[in-house]
Amino acid sequence: MFLFPREIRHYFDHLLAGVVTEARRFERLGIQMIHRPTVRLGVEEVETLSQLVELGIQAIIITPGDPAKLTPIIDAAEEKNIRVVCVDTDAPASRRSAVVCINTEVSGKLAAELMSSIVAQKSTVAVLTGMLNIDAHAKMTRSFCELYPQLSDGGEVLKVIEAHEDEEEAFQKSYLLLKEFKSLAGIYVTTVNCLPVCRALCALGLSGKVALVTSDLFRGMAPYFEKGTIRASVHGRPFMQGQVAMRMVIDNVLNGRPLQRVRYISPHIILQSNFHLFREIHHLEGDGELDFPSLTRLSVW
Repeated sequence: MFLFPREIRHYFDHLLAGVVTEARRFERLGIQMIHRPTVRLGVEEVETLSQLVELGIQAIIITPGDPAKLTPIIDAAEEKNIRVVCVDTDAPASRRSAVVCINTEVSGKLAAELMSSIVAQKSTVAVLTGMLNIDAHAKMTRSFCELYPQLSDGGEVLKVIEAHEDEEEAFQKSYLLLKEFKSLAGIYVTTVNCLPVCRALCALGLSGKVALVTSDLFRGMAPYFEKGTIRASVHGRPFMQGQVAMRMVIDNVLNGRPLQRVRYISPHIILQSNFHLFREIHHLEGDGELDFPSLTRLSVW
């Protein structure tokens, strides 16, 4: 069973594609899957996970948006010998069996190094994240904020903004940020929700003038790479994360192989010169790459 948000599809469709691609290799062995999507991170998770724990399944792959509330349910699942694997973000206080993700602290440091190499020394920048109660968002934000001043000879992170993975909220907050702080040299977006920031920069005539370092990669980002609105991105490779998580679960269920407690996926640095080489640019979200109806006959029972 896997439990991912529907929004933001730019990211989670690729995560889901990795899971489904790997699972289809084992259909003939009787592996079945249930996909129970939630609306977005932190929404409907507790209720949905609680229901699934009662189904008697063998494993759950989940992206936890509210780890504090999910921890007791994850612990209850593990007590019933249901292996819980977190992917993309973690519930570190829980007794989950494994997590597959990028090293979020390294990701934030990479973004700080990229930003400091793009903007002038001592420049002021800002961070736009999703929700700081999400482990991955908090770690990326913290590591960026700690390293950037050191690499930029005393540059400052003026503000950290939570946009709750909502596109309209991200646009409004980034637009107001840019209007308020005229000296802002750059923005780091820790999540895939970068298009609203791109639109705000373009609306204010600041495309290419305020450096934008983003996270991940999807087709909608291509025009903004081409015209220099996005200067660089730290790509968490969601397809690979989903594929590895599913492979680990199947190997555990079929072969009894112990789950590796922490499995880091190395992030990729995306620039204007290489963004066109990646699969995410050539696969449109929801373009038929995933045959979602087939999932009704696939659930790790």
